[in-house]
Amino acid sequence: MSKRSISRDPTVSRRKEYMKLEGEGVSQKALWAALEALQAQGIDIGPKAKEVLDKRTAIKQGAPK
Repeated sequence: MSKRSISRDPTVSRRKEYMKLEGEGVSQKALWAALEALQAQGIDIGPKAKEVLDKRTAIKQGAPK
């Protein structure tokens, strides 16, 4: 019977992939889009998230694509 070994640590591999998402900004965009959708439905997202969401919205409106 042969003995198998893991060639790479799955925790480290996941962390590296998560960091790629952060570098591309994908995860941040998704989180803020989700919070914006929740707020649009009338769900309280909390004062800190609302404050940052309001700032992000103002920035988007000030510099449209």
